[in-house]
Amino acid sequence: MSEEKELQSNKSLLRVEAVAGLLCFIPLIIGCFWYGQLPNRIAIHFNVGNNPDHYASKAFVVFGLPLLLFALYIISCVTERYSNKNRQSEKIQYISRFLVPIISNVVLLIVYVYALGKNVNVGMVAYLLMGFLLIILGNYMPKIRHNNTLGIKIPTTLRSESNWNKTHRLAGYLWIVIGFAFIVFAVLDVTVPFFIGIAIAFLVPIGYSIIIK
Repeated sequence: MSEEKELQSNKSLLRVEAVAGLLCFIPLIIGCFWYGQLPNRIAIHFNVGNNPDHYASKAFVVFGLPLLLFALYIISCVTERYSNKNRQSEKIQYISRFLVPIISNVVLLIVYVYALGKNVNVGMVAYLLMGFLLIILGNYMPKIRHNNTLGIKIPTTLRSESNWNKTHRLAGYLWIVIGFAFIVFAVLDVTVPFFIGIAIAFLVPIGYSIIIK
């Protein structure tokens, strides 16, 4: 990549990062708007039965969580910018920048709506969100170049680019299948332990990588 093209690419990425960073504050703005209507203690975690099992103060949910998620976003941007061994494609970089803002917006909006007394099937929303996320990520997993920040980073994949490519190709197909399964579970309102699908999504590629080392 020429110096001029690289400079233009950096400017485009900076604009994307700025937009994604601003998205992190949407829940804070919405929370301020609804602040007077929200209860003093708000449910922030739900069990498999769709029942809240952990609460936090209103101030922490409205102000603390968005700021913490924004800090996580900044850390992820800095890490990816300066730790990659190889530059990822622009699409991969853009998608990675929007992951934290989009997830934080959806999750905190669900928290707010539930706190306002609306009937929300948190489990169904979680399955839909994770399903679409896995499908999107699965589509791009095989395209992630060998690096030390994005992807499945274990000794066998980091040591060998061939191992990396094969493992991420398998992971991509697997994540798409599991993503569709999560969406079907949500539509049919089928309760399946969430961690089972996530465990399969990660453990199968890891095991495959170790076997083919």
